[in-house]
This record gives sequence, C-alpha cells and structure tokens, in this order.
Amino acid sequence: MNFKPLWMGLVATLLISGPQVSADPAIESFARSAAEAHLADQPLPQLSFILPEATREQAVDAQFAYVDHILTQDEIAGHKGAVAGAAGQEKLGLNGPLSAVLFKSGWLESKDSPVINIQPDITPAIETELGLILANPITEPVTDIASLKEKVAAIVPVVELPAARLAWSNPITAVDLTANNIGSAHYIVGPRTTDLALNLDQLKIRLYCGKQLINETTGGAARRGQWWNFLYQINEALDRGYELEAGQLVISGALGEIRRDGVGDYRATFSQLGTIRFSLKPPKQTQ
Repeated sequence: MNFKPLWMGLVATLLISGPQVSADPAIESFARSAAEAHLADQPLPQLSFILPEATREQAVDAQFAYVDHILTQDEIAGHKGAVAGAAGQEKLGLNGPLSAVLFKSGWLESKDSPVINIQPDITPAIETELGLILANPITEPVTDIASLKEKVAAIVPVVELPAARLAWSNPITAVDLTANNIGSAHYIVGPRTTDLALNLDQLKIRLYCGKQLINETTGGAARRGQWWNFLYQINEALDRGYELEAGQLVISGALGEIRRDGVGDYRATFSQLGTIRFSLKPPKQTQ
C-alpha cells in the first residue's frame, strides 16, 4: 500500500459501533435526507449543490452518517471500490479509488437470472467488476497479496447497478460520490471460482445488450491491478473501523465503460469466471 485516500482524518473518532451523529448539523441533515431517499427509492441529493463549500472531510463524515441511517433497516454485506481506473481518478483529482459499503438488500445471485424493474425515466448505470468472497473474518490490516489470498474463499464476477435516481444539478465530484456512499444499490454476484492463481488482470470481460457488444475490457483496467485494489479496499475498510466477516463480498470498481442502455436483456461474460445474465424491464402494468 503506497498511498492513503485524499481524505483521512475522521476514522478514529467516527467508528464506534452503532449509529453516529455528525457534529455538523448541516451534514447530519443531509445524511438523513439521503438515507431516507435511498430507502424510499427516491432521487439522492447532491452535497455540492446543497453545501457548495463542503470539504472532502465533510463528505466522509456524511458517508458515515448516511450508512448508519441505512443500517437501521439493512446490514453490511461487504465493501466496494469506485473510480478504479486511472482516467477517472485523474478527472476527479484523486490519487486512488474511493470506498463504500455494500448493503445486504442489494445482493442478487446470477443463478437466478435477475429481472430488475426500472422506471421509464430512469436509466441505471451498468458496471462490470470483479470481486472476492472472504473465507475468514479480517480484523487486522493485511500486509500483502499473498496473505490476502489465504483469507479468500472465491473470486466472483460482478455486475453492479448503482443507484439510478439522482437529483444532481452540478457536475459530479468526489465529494458528491462519497457523501452518498457512491450510490451503493444492487449488485449481481456470479459463479464462485476457487482458483486464485488466475491472472485476473488478463481476464477478458464483455457486456452485451441483446446481441450487441456494448463494453469490452479486461481486469487490468483497474489501476495497479485487481489484487492491489482488493487489498486496498479491505485495509481501507479496516482503517475506517469495520471488521470484515466471512462470506462478505469485496468488489474493486467498474472496469471499462459504464453503460446506461436501459431496458433490455443483458449478458456479461468474464472468460474463465463465467457469465452473468440479467434483464432490465419496465414495471409491470396493473389492471
């Protein structure tokens, strides 16, 4: 690990178990409204629009409070990275990926070929990613990739569908993404693979809508590679005060293009790791 995130100052004081209340009433108010919007499937607010001078430290503060509100009705299922690619990091002025919590309510299994109903005016993002499932709890920092592999039960392909309901007027910033827990919502987990010797950075990944190829990339699209990103996200979660549990999922972030193609039948192929099929459909009409 050769860098820290751009914002790091709140970790020691914010991470006592149980809901936390921000010392800043404006940040707490934002976090509460954002959590209520998430739980009601309503548009998420934008911190930089509501508080134009909000700092990165305040965004992390808001993220902790947001997650705590969600956890009154949900559970943590793992952790996710975001902005894993070099171009995205450069665009947002980052020197590494962002981090967020995955919620249990968002976990879908590829074996069920999920069908997700979307509103006509909403086009969710579709992201192809790679992930790992933990074999053992992790409560202490992991020093290297070899040590991390000893704690991994399986590698999995993942399709993530971040929150699609946004009410954002300003250009998206790292502050906005962080404050809303990077839009963590649905994610589809694919077949488990226990061969940890696979070269994940060379895996070819393709996403199809119907018969049309709409994204083609590799695992190496993540800056510094997949295992580095897994290691980073695990240690970042620990640094923020979370204890990772056996069976939890860690995903590294979007690979290749983030698509918004709307209603359709999709197929994501991940070479040796298998295939994820899912559909985005309009809501059923009631008579």
